[in-house]
Amino acid sequence: MDDAPEPRAFTTTDGTELSYIDEGEGPAVVLLHGLMANSYANWVEPGVFGAIVSAGYRAVAVDTRGHGHSAGPEDPEVYRAEVLAGDVAAIVRRLELEPVSLVGYSYGSVTSAMLAAAGDIKLTSLALCGVAMASVTPVASGPEIDALVAALAMDDPESLGDEGLTASRKRMAEWNARPHAVASVYAALRELPPIDLAAIAVPVVVINSPAEPDDVASQVPGARTVIVKGDHLTAPLDPAFTEAVVTFLKETNPLP
Repeated sequence: MDDAPEPRAFTTTDGTELSYIDEGEGPAVVLLHGLMANSYANWVEPGVFGAIVSAGYRAVAVDTRGHGHSAGPEDPEVYRAEVLAGDVAAIVRRLELEPVSLVGYSYGSVTSAMLAAAGDIKLTSLALCGVAMASVTPVASGPEIDALVAALAMDDPESLGDEGLTASRKRMAEWNARPHAVASVYAALRELPPIDLAAIAVPVVVINSPAEPDDVASQVPGARTVIVKGDHLTAPLDPAFTEAVVTFLKETNPLP
């Protein structure tokens, strides 16, 4: 699949218009991208989306509010973790996708884990990718997180004086992740609701690069870990990443 599928629109209960792509037939797989990214950068460009469709599944990838083609409301309260999880649950129900397999990357894994632990939607299986326990637990309040939130929200990334943050802001601009939205998601991590990983009752795989601590799978009953090449940004580009996702889907959600 060389070209990005045509985006479709979905309006949430609070009136926010979300963008998603939807292709293929068969059991449904919903893909949730990482913070600062979008569905194309995280799933289409690396070939994951196309491989899932080619394997016989229906792939649906959602742009988080404030990212990609989705709208980005200014109110920081609408970027709380439970709101973002509610967006996914709503689109799953609207498209009648249940039971569904969830595949999340980085912050997308936080949303996926929340939905799985709470039982908000009927799941077949769950792939948590680019994730560590630090990702699924609240961030401690303090000057460091305050400074990061402020830096992410600044209008002029060149004035940051930090190469890492400047690079992040440039990626955000390339992928149309709005600064106020990303900053609001980070700020909300200080109040991330508890996620009971032990309550997840579907098959789970954790797919990480060597850069991530391997500490999530041990908290989820029966979960296993697959390690691929690269780092947090590049792991989805490793063909082994796509292979691990598709193999897991075939094992846990076999085609009719």
